[in-house]
Amino acid sequence: MFVDAISLGIRSSLTFEETVNATRAALLDNGFGVPHQFDFQQTVLEQTGEDIGPYVTLAACHAPTAASALKVTPSVGTVLACNVAIFERDNHVLVHAINPATQMRLFDRRELDDAASDIAALLTDVLTSVASLSSLTVSEGGTP
Repeated sequence: MFVDAISLGIRSSLTFEETVNATRAALLDNGFGVPHQFDFQQTVLEQTGEDIGPYVTLAACHAPTAASALKVTPSVGTVLACNVAIFERDNHVLVHAINPATQMRLFDRRELDDAASDIAALLTDVLTSVASLSSLTVSEGGTP
């Protein structure tokens, strides 16, 4: 697994569709809802004619943590949900989850630090779960 300022991520040896399904299941198992799935490949193709390759983002929400954060500052809703992107690059399927610490730092409110830590732990569990289903290639310090 890698961590950078923007995301947490893994490289999956599962197929793209298997990875999407495994990621959705792991999110649900960790208490997230997944109210939206964005197919960026289709959207970009329809609007520009350019095929960017398989690219899906799951907009996940951990409602209890979101509710706590929204009580601290309602504008935190501008950076929710916990987006998890699944895409192919250089013949590899990658899974990137938003790094919640980066999101919460935007608000400069210490009360949000615990929420960021809780979500980071849950997203790490999601990625670990997906990785356990594949023969994971681990990369440190950058995109796997």
